[in-house]
Amino acid sequence: MHFEQSNGWARFQQAAGKNVYVVSPLRVTPFTAALERRDSEGIAVEKRIAGPLKFLEINGWALPQDSTVSRHEQVLRDIGKRTGAVFVRWTPTREFPISNISRSGAIPLTFEKNIRGAGQFPNRSGLNIIEPCILTRQVPPRATLLIDLTKSEKELLNDMHEKTRYNIHLSVRKGVAADEVNPKDGFSIFWALMQDTAQRDKIGIHPRKYYEMMLQELNAPGEAQAHLFIAKHQGKPLAAAILITCGDTATYLHGGSSSMDRNLMAPHLLQWKMIQFAKAQGMKWYDMWGISPQDTRYKTQDTKPDSWAGITRFKMGFGGEEKEGAGTYDVVVKQFLYKLLTLAQTAKSILKM
Repeated sequence: MHFEQSNGWARFQQAAGKNVYVVSPLRVTPFTAALERRDSEGIAVEKRIAGPLKFLEINGWALPQDSTVSRHEQVLRDIGKRTGAVFVRWTPTREFPISNISRSGAIPLTFEKNIRGAGQFPNRSGLNIIEPCILTRQVPPRATLLIDLTKSEKELLNDMHEKTRYNIHLSVRKGVAADEVNPKDGFSIFWALMQDTAQRDKIGIHPRKYYEMMLQELNAPGEAQAHLFIAKHQGKPLAAAILITCGDTATYLHGGSSSMDRNLMAPHLLQWKMIQFAKAQGMKWYDMWGISPQDTRYKTQDTKPDSWAGITRFKMGFGGEEKEGAGTYDVVVKQFLYKLLTLAQTAKSILKM
C-alpha cells in the first residue's frame, strides 16, 4: 500500500487542517475514526486553489486491475462532483500500466491547445483526463529510485557508485554517527537543518507545524509510521531526515543538512543508516521518493536547467532501479473553471517573462 493511502496519513492530513475523504465507486464519506479507509477504498485530500475553489488529491490509488481508464474517469469525476471539486488530481499506483494512459496507446485522448500552446485541455469528444495544467508544483514525482532490500548489505554497498561508497566509509572514519531519535527530542534539530537547506538551496519547505504533525500522527504501530533520523559529529547535528515505513516499503520523504562541515559527508552516512534500518524492519524496498525523469535530466539548448540535477545525482549514487509510474493526471469536473484557471496561470507566466 502507498503510504498516502494509509489511515495514518489521513489522520495526519486532518490534523494539518485538510478535509479528508474515504472514496470508492460506492461511497464518498468524510474520514473519521469510525469511518476509516477499508480495503480497496481510497483516501482523497481536499486542497484549496483560491477562495472557495478546491481540488481533490488522490495519490497511489487505483480501481481493480481490469478497470479501464474510462471507468477511472467516471468514478473520479463522480467523486469530484460529490465534493464540489474543480478537478481531481490523480496519481495511480506505480503498478498501474503506463500504456493505459498514453496518447499513442489504445485510449483515444483528444486535446486542444490553450493560447500559448504549452498546456492542454480536453475537448468534448475525449476523456476528461489530462496532464496537469495548473498548480504543477504540487504534482508528485513521476520517477523514483527503488533499492531492493532483500539483497545483503554487502550487495547493497557493491551496487552503489564507488564515490558514494567511499563517502559513507569516510564519514564513519571521521567519527560521524547517525541514528533514529525520539521526534520530541530531535525535532528542533530537524527543523533548523531544514531551514538551513531551504535557504542554501533556495527551495520551498512546509511550515514547521506540518512536520511536527507528521511525526506526531504517524507514530503508532500500524499501516504507516514516521521515523526521525539525525547524523552528528562530536555532538554537532549535520543532517536529518524523515523516513516513512508502510507495508513493504520505506520512503525517504524529507531531509535537510547543515551548510557547515560538508566535507564529513553526513548525508551519505545518514542514508545508509536508514537503508540498514529499513532492511532490519523487514522492508522489501527503499524508495528515494523522486528523481528527475530521464526525459528531463539533461539540459539542451531548448530546455531549462534541471533543478533536481544535484539531488538526482546524490540519490542515484546509492544504486537501485529507476522506476517511472503512469504519471499524474487531472480529471476535470468543472471544465469552464478549469480552463479559466489554466488561462490565468498562462497569463501570469507570460507576465513573468
